[in-house]
Amino acid sequence: MEDLVMDISNNFWLSVVIVPTIINIGTTILGIVATVFWIDGKLKEREEKKWLPSQHFIYSKMMKLCGRGLRLTLPTRFVKSSDQVYHFGQVTSSPDYEINTKVEGSDLYSEWQLELKIFTKKEISQTIDRLVEILSELNEILAQSAYLIKPDLLKLIFNAREELERIQLTKSLISYQENLEDISEPDNLILTHELISLVAAFENILKWLFQKADKQESQKEYEKWIFGDVNRQPTQ
Repeated sequence: MEDLVMDISNNFWLSVVIVPTIINIGTTILGIVATVFWIDGKLKEREEKKWLPSQHFIYSKMMKLCGRGLRLTLPTRFVKSSDQVYHFGQVTSSPDYEINTKVEGSDLYSEWQLELKIFTKKEISQTIDRLVEILSELNEILAQSAYLIKPDLLKLIFNAREELERIQLTKSLISYQENLEDISEPDNLILTHELISLVAAFENILKWLFQKADKQESQKEYEKWIFGDVNRQPTQ
């Protein structure tokens, strides 16, 4: 009989006191955790909005740099002026130049080899000097704003920087050769490969930026929007 009373008493405490208490404690803990995550999410969202204008400015500058890089790196018939304007929040930008995809029967590698043979070392050196200027601007952006750049974009920028550094090193090796008029066949092949890799690096950054743009429109549409019909919204 005593055992029966004890069992009833234990079941009572278990079902009426202990289990509900555990449930209440668990619910409270889950509520606290959910609140912490919600507050953390809101703080991160506020922080991201705070830096968004600075990020948009970086995107604009990177787009200009990559467009300039394509113009310097690509053979003439492989590059064309870009008439597209991209909107990043309140900031607008254009690469100014883009790859001409309508060149038929094109072989970028062979074209560059041919062009390098035509150029003198002095001309090649001047082109690389301009690319090194882009490298300096890239390093400046990284030094000042790397913490604002998305990791996936940062990876692409580091890749472009590595390619530019390789070209800078190749230029220093070429400059030490005695004959200043011609570039040797091995150096031609090395530099051609490096330039093509650099084109890919610039293009990858531009593709990333194009995807992140809020809006895109032609230069003509943009000018019409600014100077003409102010009520027209840019196309998506």
